[in-house]
Amino acid sequence: MSSIPADHSASSEEDAERLADVEESDRRFRELADQLPAILWITTADGGLEFCNQRLEEFAGRAFEAVVGRAWLDMVHPDDRAATVAAWREAIRNDDDFAVEHRLRRADGHYCWHLSRGTAGHATDGRVARWWGISTDIHDRKVAEEAIQERESHFRGVFEHAHDAIVLFHPESWTILDANPAAEALYGWDRTELGRFSLLDLCEDQDQAREALAELEKEGAAQFELAQTTRAGAILRVEVNAAGMADAAGPGYLAIMRDVTERRELERQLQQAQKMEAIGRLAGGLAHDFNNLTTAIRGFATLLHDEITVEGAAAEALQEIDRAADRAADLTRQLLAYTRQQVLRPRTVDPNEVVLEGRRLLKRLIGEDIELETRLSPDVDPVRADPGQFQQVLMNLAINARDAMPEGGRITFETRNFVADREFADEHRPMEPGRWVELRMTDTGHGMEPAVRQRIFEPFFTTKAVGEGTGLGLSTVYGIIKQSGGFIWVESELGAGTTFIIHLPPVEGGVVERLADDDGPGLEAASLSASEKAAEPATILLVEDEDGVRKLTRRVLERFGYRVLEAANGQEGLELARATREPIDLLLTDMIMPRMSGKELARAVGERFPALPVLFMSGYTGESLHERGELEGVETVIEKPFRPAELARTVRELLERHRLGARSP
Repeated sequence: MSSIPADHSASSEEDAERLADVEESDRRFRELADQLPAILWITTADGGLEFCNQRLEEFAGRAFEAVVGRAWLDMVHPDDRAATVAAWREAIRNDDDFAVEHRLRRADGHYCWHLSRGTAGHATDGRVARWWGISTDIHDRKVAEEAIQERESHFRGVFEHAHDAIVLFHPESWTILDANPAAEALYGWDRTELGRFSLLDLCEDQDQAREALAELEKEGAAQFELAQTTRAGAILRVEVNAAGMADAAGPGYLAIMRDVTERRELERQLQQAQKMEAIGRLAGGLAHDFNNLTTAIRGFATLLHDEITVEGAAAEALQEIDRAADRAADLTRQLLAYTRQQVLRPRTVDPNEVVLEGRRLLKRLIGEDIELETRLSPDVDPVRADPGQFQQVLMNLAINARDAMPEGGRITFETRNFVADREFADEHRPMEPGRWVELRMTDTGHGMEPAVRQRIFEPFFTTKAVGEGTGLGLSTVYGIIKQSGGFIWVESELGAGTTFIIHLPPVEGGVVERLADDDGPGLEAASLSASEKAAEPATILLVEDEDGVRKLTRRVLERFGYRVLEAANGQEGLELARATREPIDLLLTDMIMPRMSGKELARAVGERFPALPVLFMSGYTGESLHERGELEGVETVIEKPFRPAELARTVRELLERHRLGARSP
């Protein structure tokens, strides 16, 4: 019996030791669990908390006793509970661990992102008895990821919705890796199709592109311009801003591509307009001097022809002087036509009638080996144009076509009413949508290459040999059409002929004037005629600062029986008018003179001679005079270069109108 208590005592001691070991192990486990930076937890099979470390108590702001037994899902954000339950069920179904990212509610009511990983603990019958798990704080990483995703989403939105084309391409092969919808629209291929191209494949000038890409590779960023081809075959001028970039997929280049084709064309048009304006200023000044010189040359040649009898070589030389003066005058008019400074005499005309009238003249110019064909629409609208200048357009176009068909061919004129829609107008700026009258001239000549076609309307540009052309024919056409409110285009390819297309604004409800009613701009005769003799002697005050023109004008007027008072400038003319005792019947004065203009002189002389008729002369263009304000209130102007007969007739008619007006009651 004595051994029994001894054995019992030993057993109690062993139990106490085992209990102490368990308690020590539990203490150490809890100390270890409490030191973990993550939440350690054990739940029942249905998610009720059985154990948690101090990290959960601190996070939840409640002691273990307050959270034990509560459902783990109570701490999960309501929006994340479904995903959490789904992860648990999936783990049970597959007898596997689970991992889920969800937000857990902390003590202050805010939620923080955690990654919870759980392992199932099974009972002896194989059922899940509990879950062992750990929840790691991933809030900062998750917030950063969301910020990155938001930023990526923002940039993807910019990428997808940008108006400019954006492409990502490889740094070595230049292969297009990605492209936005604007790039798809620009080039005509979708992004999958574009992925089959390198940036070089889209470039018209490979050498220029390689040079630009080499600079990009060297500097890491570059801005350059390329000529690129679209799926439709169009050539675009594309401005490229590219820079190197790197992402998870590796290094590459991002390029923003902007179509500047229209901008470059507008810049070209602006440069052309500025060039034309500069030439216009030059032409206006030259025209004044040329017109004075031509007036004197032509006038004295006419006087010489009429005053002496010349035959043989002398007569031929005189005729050549006159022809040279005519050519100088024509050259000046052509230059002014291009710069739109010549004086037009517009009328409401039928385009078909102008073409038919011009056709009769052209037959004598283009030769018998060229067929002339017309296809005229019977209901074409009338237009407002100077008939003489309109026919000059037809002649210049036809002569240009003739030179392109040395072995013969065919020229076709067509007319029709044309309605320009918005798409057509956008492609032919600055033309506006609406109704237009269209005139086409097509030839079967050798055509033009693009470099020539782009410069065809430039003044002094010609493909002819030296001495065979002035280079003003087509530029004159351009100026006349533009001054008439129209537009002219050219379509041409080598070996396929050329078509010039003219669009003029139609006249609605206008009365068409017959060309036969037009006396034309020409003179009745170059030589002086006794029919221009003054019916009654008259005194004319002549004021002209150009010596040659003044001497010529005096001789012409005296030849017709007029008495002439001559002055070299406005001030001298005014003093002469104030000093004379005889009446003055007409003031003939140049418009632009130093010290005093013709209009100022007319006003001053008019104080002594009221209702005095005034005939102005000018070597400046109508546009130049209009800009100066010289034409305001002016009724009669004779433009230089004029012929003596034209001057005499104009003086006589003006005097007769004045005398008839004076006799009227």
